[in-house]
Amino acid sequence: MEDDCADAWTDFQRQRDWAPEITGPADYLLRKVVQAICPSRDQWESRNAAISRVRNVLAGMPDFQPDRCSSQLAGMECLAEVHVFGSFCSAMYHKGSDLDLTLMGRWRDRHGHPLDMHQLSPTDTAAMLYRIKHALVNRRVAAADPLNPPTVINARVPVLTYTDGVLGLHVDITLCNHNGAFKSRFIWELAQFDKRFEIVFRLVKLWAEGAGLNDPKNGTLNSWSLTQMVIFHLQQLRILPPLWLMFQNEPPDESPRLLEQQSQQQRRWQAPVRSYAPYGLLKVCEQQRRRYQPVYASTGVNSSISSNSDTTQDIAGLLELLAGFFVRFKEVLVQWLEFGRHRKMKMCTWLGNWHDGGAFWRHEYLLGFEDPFDAGDNTARTLGTQSRHDGGCWRLLNSLEAACMASTHLTTQAGGLAVSLRSSLLTRSSSTRVASRCKHC
Repeated sequence: MEDDCADAWTDFQRQRDWAPEITGPADYLLRKVVQAICPSRDQWESRNAAISRVRNVLAGMPDFQPDRCSSQLAGMECLAEVHVFGSFCSAMYHKGSDLDLTLMGRWRDRHGHPLDMHQLSPTDTAAMLYRIKHALVNRRVAAADPLNPPTVINARVPVLTYTDGVLGLHVDITLCNHNGAFKSRFIWELAQFDKRFEIVFRLVKLWAEGAGLNDPKNGTLNSWSLTQMVIFHLQQLRILPPLWLMFQNEPPDESPRLLEQQSQQQRRWQAPVRSYAPYGLLKVCEQQRRRYQPVYASTGVNSSISSNSDTTQDIAGLLELLAGFFVRFKEVLVQWLEFGRHRKMKMCTWLGNWHDGGAFWRHEYLLGFEDPFDAGDNTARTLGTQSRHDGGCWRLLNSLEAACMASTHLTTQAGGLAVSLRSSLLTRSSSTRVASRCKHC
């Protein structure tokens, strides 16, 4: 697969028309776009205020009232703990990003006995989320918008989704999502390895949102898949390491990955399994990052678009990194969807390469992006299977082809790709302002 991607990059280099006096301003404009979508201190404080409102509501619910007579629970105001995950936890969020929360800790059953939340079945989890929904609405924390009312979605992981009544911010609440919390904290650590990861991800995320490709409920990619795509692209450029190197020095064997054993139990028994995550390994990540950052900074950081390529064109700037991302994954989708080649290959950021082994997947998915911490999970499963899909893969391919075309000719002011991303930013900002005005009308 990487040989095909390398050939596609070579073809792109032959076809591209980049005026030397334009690439510098285009890079500058892309960085200004990133600066514009980075959150401010006020936005950070506003999100923390929204989290505090949720904590206050939970503290007033009988389900989470501590036993004042119990010495073990003395001093506690609420049995439930509110933890942040997702983009706010990893510091990859922007003004319009959802706020992802997960509740951990304990709750009271109908007899008043405190129990661990991991003992809730999926049905009981949904019932709990319905009670939380009513409490949020009654306290006017959740906006009672008839067009977008608070909703409990009975998905594989039940989730309560609502709009914050003060900020107009979209909030998702789950129970005991240790996996999500662990992944978010890991992404924050990985972003410290090389700052270009965060920059390229923010641009890719902006492009995907503008093209309607970051909407898993409608058959396109979730944010975790986009994250894996950016990580994999930068791994091929020797900018980021294979993810196993963030936890250990020796190459991995066939042992279950960090979150795999628990996920296998949940899929097998379809019953509550004690949730956990190896949070202690995040300290190991910090140590490994400090150890290998100098190695990657001195070798291969600015090498060719593919680690397997004979081409040695330097990746001089952000524009070329972004164009390389579009070229790489356009070629991947062409090979999979149009030519039917490499269909058994899986993209694996844990190993840092393509492979055709690993855990068995029950469905024949259109795209295979293996979760780095659970080989049994395909992060691109929302795009559907060969027999059942909503056309998301083809929309993704069309958008990648359009992005490649926009980045081919940079002979006018700042270039087509940078201008299109800036336009996407302005469109989204305008939509946010309109929604805000409507909210206060």
